[in-house]
Amino acid sequence: MSITQPTENPRYILRISRDLLEIDVLDLDAMHDELFHDIPDGGLIQMELVGAEWGGATSGRKSKSSAPKDTVTLCQIDRSQNIMAGPGLGAALERLLGPTGDVLILERGDNTGIDRPKGIGVRSQSKATPGAASACFRMYSPRQILGTGNGEPITASADSPGAAIRFDHAAAAAILQPLANLTSDCEHSAALHELGLQLSLRRGFDTLLSLQTLRNLSPFLHQIRTAERALRQMRGRALLCDEVGLGKTIEAGLILNEYRMRGLVRTALILTPSSLGEQWREEMIRKFDLPFVSHDSAEFKSTSNSWQTLPYIVASLETAKREPHRSQILAHAYDLVIVDEAHHLKNRNTQAWKFINQLKKKYILLLTATPVENSMDELFNLITLLRPGQLHTASEYKKKFVSHSDPLQPKNVDELKRLIQSVMIRNRRSTTGVIQAGRTAETITVTPSGEEAVLYARLSLFVKQQVAHHATHRAHVHPFVWKNLLRQAGSSGPCLVPTLRKMAEATGDTETEKNALSELMALAENGRTSEKMRHLAQLVAGQQQTVVFTGFIETQKAVATFLRESGIEVTEFHGGMTRSEKESSIERFRTGAPVLVSTESGGEGRNLQFCHRLVNFDIPWNPMRIEQRIGRIHRIGQDHEVNVYNLVARGTLEQHIVHILDAKINMFQLVVGELDMILGALDDSRDFEDWVWEVWRESGDDNQVALGMENLGNALVHAKEHYQKVQNIDNKLFTEMMADD
Repeated sequence: MSITQPTENPRYILRISRDLLEIDVLDLDAMHDELFHDIPDGGLIQMELVGAEWGGATSGRKSKSSAPKDTVTLCQIDRSQNIMAGPGLGAALERLLGPTGDVLILERGDNTGIDRPKGIGVRSQSKATPGAASACFRMYSPRQILGTGNGEPITASADSPGAAIRFDHAAAAAILQPLANLTSDCEHSAALHELGLQLSLRRGFDTLLSLQTLRNLSPFLHQIRTAERALRQMRGRALLCDEVGLGKTIEAGLILNEYRMRGLVRTALILTPSSLGEQWREEMIRKFDLPFVSHDSAEFKSTSNSWQTLPYIVASLETAKREPHRSQILAHAYDLVIVDEAHHLKNRNTQAWKFINQLKKKYILLLTATPVENSMDELFNLITLLRPGQLHTASEYKKKFVSHSDPLQPKNVDELKRLIQSVMIRNRRSTTGVIQAGRTAETITVTPSGEEAVLYARLSLFVKQQVAHHATHRAHVHPFVWKNLLRQAGSSGPCLVPTLRKMAEATGDTETEKNALSELMALAENGRTSEKMRHLAQLVAGQQQTVVFTGFIETQKAVATFLRESGIEVTEFHGGMTRSEKESSIERFRTGAPVLVSTESGGEGRNLQFCHRLVNFDIPWNPMRIEQRIGRIHRIGQDHEVNVYNLVARGTLEQHIVHILDAKINMFQLVVGELDMILGALDDSRDFEDWVWEVWRESGDDNQVALGMENLGNALVHAKEHYQKVQNIDNKLFTEMMADD
């Protein structure tokens, strides 16, 4: 706060943090930051600490044997760390503050220095000269202007700089008494008030407030710079086009969180492909503490008028654009809309583009790594959603900026670049300095024992017969159960037991079906160990720390038990554990346990970069699940080459899945995020695991399964080629147009 008195230089009362004074560093809070706002990063200021050599600072009295001495030091502002440092600064401030004080007076002078009152001596801690500093300041104890508190006026002298001041206790009491009579509020409200005061001192978006509130996240410099530019220059309407794997989700989260903290965003809608919705929701909650709700969750369905009532919603674009959701969403105004994989909006004649265009929104972020696929018109359509008219009308844009002979060839590049740069940001790996460690992958094909092979063959036959011939007689069994049963068979025998038991207990089954289920259950119960478990024990014994992933809790228990019986220390991690149990398990793994056996649900959101060996004990049918598993250890910040081992039993559907993913598209060497782009390029709306199920269901024998999976692999090859073609186009276009970005 400023001391209101007639003086040439305003004075400010500042609270001083002692945390870093012992190393001659002052931690700058919101008030300091405001006072020094015009000092550039790395700028120098001359700081005169009046009376710092005055021994009476601790007692409140000046020694008669010595005159007060000032300390003058040259300090440097470091805005990246939000600190001020200077030789002798800490010791001088400690003497001014005394043993219990935490408040000093700051007075600013001009670049020629501050005139010291006559009689004040100077003890220099550095070669401080006014010409070397951006500005000059003086700091001193409040005692030097407020005196001893007896109401006597203090005048300018060797003991007290500045004009004469009288501290009027009666007037102070008249002000303080009404405040004392106010009803006290809770500490939470007081903290909010203090935060509000701090926010009020911030100048625009010069400082990102949200960085201090992040959890489990240390954003990279390019992500922070992207958020700053989208906030400052693009006013919250931006096309984020980073190359795959550079963290567009984090950038969008930073922008959203910054707006939220400043009270500019109170409602937000995130629209994604259906496969990415849960991933977005989990990231927003875990990293930004934003309580997003999925449109297909129980909370959403149980909330009345949920589209208008819930402040933060994640939904698939496919769902949102269809009735009855469409009308409800369009009737509501959102502060911020985020659209992931925005290249699906490239055609303005589609229902999706029209829906986004009609949304009532204050801010909008479009995220895509491939803003152009087939023609420059797609770029126009995306930018028009952000800022209509930015690229003129469609006909003017095409005439002025697109080659007549090639729809992918821009012209008048300099002007187009200027227009694009005001709404689009594109970071590239080559310029961000974000480099990931490499990874290797090895598939270990295990020959199952005779009992295991019999169990898999009989169960496969049973499932195929039920799906083909008795689906109508078993209407109470959802098709997912059959698919899941086959997936469980590829994992372990123990994994099958609970499902088979439930099916055997169900009513309406024929005697033949019940007998078949009983036989299968007996085989599964006898298969508590497997050849895959024995190979796993050999793989992890005596090796560096390894995380073992499985998709099923029953398999996790069986694997953990087998490894312990083999003399290998194991810690477990799964979604059914409490938070404290999870933290304890991760800490045991971090501090030396050689093996962590984790389910997929347990591993979500956990970053295990301290480990670089991973075993897929079973293979998910959805390749994105495999990628998410690997992403727990192979991510930005991993310093070692990552080693991935895939365990598959010979003759299983999982063996075919790993083969086509590795042999056809070299999945395990893709950059994080590229797999999703390739799967998205498949010319089909079905999920990959639905393709796998359909191939298996329609095949009469193993040879037909192999042929069907080979065809699926060829479709993946074409999808990868399409993705690479699009990447080449975008790199060619935007490397030139965004070169000086």
